[in-house]
Amino acid sequence: MKKTMKIGRRSLAIVLSILMVFSALVFSVGAADPEPGEHVHHYDIVEVTIEPTCYEDGLRTYTCSTCDDGVEGHSYTEPISAGHNLQFSYHTDPTCSQQGYDTYVCSRCQVAVRKNFENPLGHRYSEEIIPVNCTEDGGILYTCTVCDESEPGHSYFESTETALDHDMGEYRIVTYGDAYAKLAECQREGCDYTAYELGEDESVNIYYRVQYVNDYVTNATDVASDGTTLSVAPFRSEFVGNEYVLAGTPAPEYSGETPTRDATYDYGAYEFAGWTTNDGNVDCVESNMILHAKFNGVDVQHWVVFENPNGARINTEDQWVNHGESGVYPAEDPTYSRTGFYNYVFNHWDTDLDTVYSNRAVKAIYDEVGKEYKIIYCDYNGSQLASEVFNYGQAPTANPTDLERPNDETFYYAFSGKWIYRYDAPSGETYETFSEFYDVSNKLVCPNNPAPFCLDCGRGYDSFEYDPANENDPYMTDIEKGIIRVFADYYTRPKIYRVRVVAVDSDGDPIRNAGTIQVLGSEGHLYKTATLDDDASAVLELTYDKFYTIQVSYSGEVAQQTITLDERNMSENFPTVRLVLGSPSAIQEDHAETCSCICHTPLIGRIYIAFLNVIYRLTGRKIVCCFDMYETHKDQLVYTA
Repeated sequence: MKKTMKIGRRSLAIVLSILMVFSALVFSVGAADPEPGEHVHHYDIVEVTIEPTCYEDGLRTYTCSTCDDGVEGHSYTEPISAGHNLQFSYHTDPTCSQQGYDTYVCSRCQVAVRKNFENPLGHRYSEEIIPVNCTEDGGILYTCTVCDESEPGHSYFESTETALDHDMGEYRIVTYGDAYAKLAECQREGCDYTAYELGEDESVNIYYRVQYVNDYVTNATDVASDGTTLSVAPFRSEFVGNEYVLAGTPAPEYSGETPTRDATYDYGAYEFAGWTTNDGNVDCVESNMILHAKFNGVDVQHWVVFENPNGARINTEDQWVNHGESGVYPAEDPTYSRTGFYNYVFNHWDTDLDTVYSNRAVKAIYDEVGKEYKIIYCDYNGSQLASEVFNYGQAPTANPTDLERPNDETFYYAFSGKWIYRYDAPSGETYETFSEFYDVSNKLVCPNNPAPFCLDCGRGYDSFEYDPANENDPYMTDIEKGIIRVFADYYTRPKIYRVRVVAVDSDGDPIRNAGTIQVLGSEGHLYKTATLDDDASAVLELTYDKFYTIQVSYSGEVAQQTITLDERNMSENFPTVRLVLGSPSAIQEDHAETCSCICHTPLIGRIYIAFLNVIYRLTGRKIVCCFDMYETHKDQLVYTA
């Protein structure tokens, strides 16, 4: 940016003074010396009478200050040149394609003038390879990395490969208003160009849909031994195929498989006889239409077979009956021995053969009679209480209720009203007692009941005692192989035995604070623990065992005794077990080693010991009260601390 010259006020005054001196010299040189007495003008009055503008000159008047207005040469004028009063405003830097310059603005008319021009910097281009596609050439795109898109010449493209044109695929049928047209798509990746098939007049070719339908299809059919079919359900329409026909042209013959029709009561077979329609002209298709298959009936013979409910053929020869004539039932009633829980007795055939209009599969209908089973009610020891025979689907009714079981050493017993269901496997190797109870009132009467012991639930087969001679047959077919055993269930309440344990010394005196009592069962395991009461005894409550071992330990001394329980331990005056620990001298010696005995009168002693208890509990020391020594010394209390 160029610097702008600025002139200060002082410098301006000096310049003006020099100009005035120079003007005086010019006038003095140009004028003749005045004659004596001649008037000399002093033009020291200067006035701008017309202000100059940017586009028109002004006028400055000089007037003599020493003469009158009428004197010759009293005043004269000079023009003031027009022009802008330009002041520097801002600088514009050069760009890739534009010059740089300084902008000056006139202080009077605000016109802007550019000066001090700088040359453009020039573009700096990067290169990008542009691949060729269907509609655009491939080549190199040059883009300036300095300026933006608003700059002239910011980017330009040089072609190196001519556009490929579209690679159109095969036409496909698409909807076109109420009709159809053929549309093709460009196969080149990234190109979404599509085009309709056009006619000679460059308009879109219109197609109509012709649907082929067979109205003589059934929901289900049976197939005879000769391959013919028998209709067993109402007819329904089935779509066979489509053809798309150019508007104004004939409908083509269907190109798929020839449709077929099932046999009916009118005819044993049908032949395909072409297509027909009621909604258009097949010779000149001008709208969407449906063509229906036509058939001609053919007279044939029909086959008749006889089956059991499970679909198995009954052992008779198949019959062939002329269409519309009658068939013949087998001379003997069929039999049915399906494995399971029922016997079957023939009742009737499910189909009338008086007039045969189609192939027939005739099924035998049987009455179900529940097979017989036997239930045996057993007591806890296996002894038989009651039994009854019933048919499958019925409920046993005996169900004894007034049962008693003698109490033993371990439990009291009361009948719960329920029965435990047990079984032995055919091999005799497996014995199992179910955790759930067998309720004879409802487990055998409901074939669809999914209860664990329902005979029809799938696991009842292993829950019966089998006849070993027939154990290869997994189902019970007669009473010899259908025996159920249920065992009475009893509530149990354990008996409680009591025994008192007292720890004494060899003189028979109770030893207080005599340590821990351990009770061991007959197998040697720890059954329970206890501690002595203030009176040096403890009451133990025990359940039945062959024998118990009671141990009391104190100060390294251990005493134990083995006891057996009987009815005395259940009475109010239950027995006492006295365990002897050492001798009085040994006990006294032990006290002397661990305690210091302080004898006081009862009241003072109690107060003192209470005080010591507080102190010693805080310090962790043990307080032992020798109540056995108090028994010996009645006249004073003896405490050890």
